[in-house]
Amino acid sequence: MFRLKGISFEQIKEYLPNQDDWEGGFNKKQFLKNRYISIGVQDKDALYSYELRELDQIPWLHFLRLFQITEYLLTNKSIEALFSYGSLGSDKFNKKSDLDIYCLSSLDIKEVFELINAYFPISYIFGSKIVIHCDDFQIECQCIQDIQEAKKYLPESPYVPAEKRVFWAKDLPYTITILERIASETLDIEQTIQGLKTELYYYIQRLSYYTKDPYRLRFHGMIVEHCVICLVAIKNKNYTHNYLPRDTRAYLSEAEWKILNFGINDDPSLYIQNVTNFVDQLIQEMGGLPFFPKL
Repeated sequence: MFRLKGISFEQIKEYLPNQDDWEGGFNKKQFLKNRYISIGVQDKDALYSYELRELDQIPWLHFLRLFQITEYLLTNKSIEALFSYGSLGSDKFNKKSDLDIYCLSSLDIKEVFELINAYFPISYIFGSKIVIHCDDFQIECQCIQDIQEAKKYLPESPYVPAEKRVFWAKDLPYTITILERIASETLDIEQTIQGLKTELYYYIQRLSYYTKDPYRLRFHGMIVEHCVICLVAIKNKNYTHNYLPRDTRAYLSEAEWKILNFGINDDPSLYIQNVTNFVDQLIQEMGGLPFFPKL
């Protein structure tokens, strides 16, 4: 895929392929390159050098939105780099996938949000990221001011060479070198297990506060469910953290899913008792919590 310096998505969108053509198997990268050259861009350095490994498989709307947000953000000279994390660029990316990108900039998150919100009004700030709702998926833009902050998610993403993750960077060789170094770092499995067990312990303790508030009980129960799946995945040698592993349904039996899922009409006390017993057994199977008593 190519990016053109100085020409916005709005100026060329009428020339971009429609959805039927996009799915018809023609050479998409060559199409874009030819289009850019035909409107007067001859310098090869002005062409977007980044290529998605699976460009032929990336859905049409995902491609348009990715190109669009890249162009809009790069109108601001404070943007240092844009690169992906998550499944984008890997063989795990599909029509149901979200677009996950890092925005490295001296701007703070509110300033980046103002840039994005001018073009994507259905967006909001959630912690350190900006969530944009568009079409049938969402874009999650993590805002960082130091490239080392990419350690939060990059090592946990499907492995993709750094040069295929970077959409644009002021210092491309440096950015690729640092991202490769970060992506190659391995998780401290024991620390990850202890972190998940501690988080489970905390949220299990909180459940009893919400016996008369089904909504909050369900919300905290979903966090417990998330941690359980991650812990069971590690137990099954799938070393993933924060992100849910693929095929999550296969990690638990139907009976176990029923224990973890709180329905709005379920008995809160019975749910808490069952999920506490289940989590306690799992924590003990994973070595217990040396600093906490049993649940």
